[in-house]
Amino acid sequence: MNRRYFKELDLSRLHDSLILLDLTGTITAPISSEIDPESSEVICRLATQGNEIYICSNGDTTEAQKKNENLKMPIQWLSLDTPKPYVGRVLQELQVKNKPIVVIGDSLHDDGRLALRLGVPCVLVRTLGSDNESEAPQPAKIRLPASLLPSDLGKICIFTQQPVFGISRITSFFNSIRRGTGSPVSELSTELAKLGIEVRVNPPAELITDTVLVISGEENLALAIEQKNRGFVRLILAGPEILSAPAQPGALLRSPEIDLILVSMSWIKKWLMSVDQYFEKAIIWSNGVTDFGSRESSAAETGHCIVYAKDAPEKLFHEITAKLWDQKMPIVVSKNALFSERQYRRLLQRARCLIFIASHDLTGQELKQAWMADVPTFSWQPGQYGAEPAMTEESEISTEDPTKECGAVFKNAEDFSGALQKFLENLPNYHPRQQALANYTVQRAAGELVAFIRQSLSSR
Repeated sequence: MNRRYFKELDLSRLHDSLILLDLTGTITAPISSEIDPESSEVICRLATQGNEIYICSNGDTTEAQKKNENLKMPIQWLSLDTPKPYVGRVLQELQVKNKPIVVIGDSLHDDGRLALRLGVPCVLVRTLGSDNESEAPQPAKIRLPASLLPSDLGKICIFTQQPVFGISRITSFFNSIRRGTGSPVSELSTELAKLGIEVRVNPPAELITDTVLVISGEENLALAIEQKNRGFVRLILAGPEILSAPAQPGALLRSPEIDLILVSMSWIKKWLMSVDQYFEKAIIWSNGVTDFGSRESSAAETGHCIVYAKDAPEKLFHEITAKLWDQKMPIVVSKNALFSERQYRRLLQRARCLIFIASHDLTGQELKQAWMADVPTFSWQPGQYGAEPAMTEESEISTEDPTKECGAVFKNAEDFSGALQKFLENLPNYHPRQQALANYTVQRAAGELVAFIRQSLSSR
C-alpha cells in the first residue's frame, strides 16, 4: 500500500492514545519549521478524540515552538536530540501512562526504529512536499495500530502449542508413538487463504497484528493479550483447546481483552457456565478434521473393533476389555492414545467400529475422525458434568454427543453389554460420514470462523 500524507489519513478511529508525531517531513516540509495548516487541523481533531499528542524531533524544537505558538494546538514537545538518559526516562514515563502509544512519521529509519524500540504501532506517511509516490511501503514488522486497520478482515494470526526449543526432537519422537489431538492448522490456513485472508501461524511477537486465534497454549493467549494492550491487535479469539483438562478456568480466560471464547462441544459450554455465567458468551466451533476418505468397504462386515481409551478410569477400562475378549471380538486396544496419527488413520480404514472411553474429552477430534472415516462409535458418556468449580470425579465429565447417525453411548460397565449388543445390531443403520461431511470439515470451520470474526468487527 502506497503511503499517504499525514493530513490525508483517516484517523477518526484513533481514540484515547498517546501519539508520538514526527515534526520534520511529517507535519512540516523538510526545510521549514512551520506546521502545515491542514496538518494542524488533523492534530486538533485527534486531541478532541481523547488523544495525547507529543511532537517529536531529532533536533532542537525551540524554533518550531516559537513559529507555531499562534496555532494554539493541544500538544507537547519532545526533542529526541537531548541526552539519551533523559529521553529514555521520558519515554519510560510515557509507557506507564496505560494508554496505547502510536508513532506517526515519514522515516522508516528514525520513526520506524523508534516504534520498534518501544514495541508500539507505527504509521509511516509520505514526506510532506514530496511528489515521490514510490516511497517504500510499510514493512510487515512495522505494524499499524489495530484501530487503523481496514474495516474488513485482513490477517489472522493462529497460535497453537509448540514444543520447547531444545527438546523438540524428543517431542517429535514422543509424538511419533503417542497420538495427540492436534488441530489441522495447515489445512485451516489453506482454506482461509482461499477466502482471501492472509494467515500467519505462530508468528513472532513483532509480526502479531489484526485478528488473533489462539487455539491452544495459555502462554500464547497471554502474548495475544499483551499485543492487544499495546495496540496491535483488534480481535482475540480463544479456543477451542485452551483448556487441557477439566479444571476451573483461570483468570486469563476471563480477560476483557478476549472478544470470543470458542469451545468445541456443547457440554463444555454448559460446564463452563456452571462454573461462571460469564462463559455464556462462549461459541461452539469445531476446528474441523481432515477428510482422508471412507474406510474400506469390507471393514463394515469383517473389520476389527478399535478400543480407544484416553485417561479412562482403570476399573472401567479393564471391565470393558474383559467383556470384549469374552465375546471373542477382534479388537485393537489403545490405552492413553498410544497410536500415531498415521496408525490411527490406517486402523480406521479397516475398522468395523470404535469404542471410545475418555474421562474427559475437550476436543472430540478422535470421534470426529472416526465419523469422517464412516466408522460408527460407541462411547462412554455418564451424562453428567459437575457444577463445582474444581471437578475431580471422573464420572462428572462428558464427551461429544453423537447423533443417531453416528453411533450410540453407554453409561457404565453394567450398561455396557446390553447397549453394545444393540449397537452392533444397528451398525448397518449408522451413516457417520454424512454427518461429518456436513458438520466437521475444515472448509466449514474456516467459513464459520470468518463469519464469527466479521460479525464481531461489524458490531464494534
